[in-house]
Amino acid sequence: MSIARPQMRGLLKSKIKRDLTIALIAGLAAAACVKFGYAERKKQTYANFYRDYDDRKAFEHMNSMGVFHATRPKKDD
Repeated sequence: MSIARPQMRGLLKSKIKRDLTIALIAGLAAAACVKFGYAERKKQTYANFYRDYDDRKAFEHMNSMGVFHATRPKKDD
């Protein structure tokens, strides 16, 4: 019974091929997780917020609170 001889030629090439394949698969998996786990959820959250957002109402509210310096605050009586 003999011991298997170690690979001496082409070792670097075979290791690089294997490591690049693993890195590519891991990178694609991470990109998919970020896209579907974070970006799509955030996009949906923004869509839900702006679906019923009234910018005129928000402006009037901020103006009445005195946020803007260029306009006079409109007092609600």
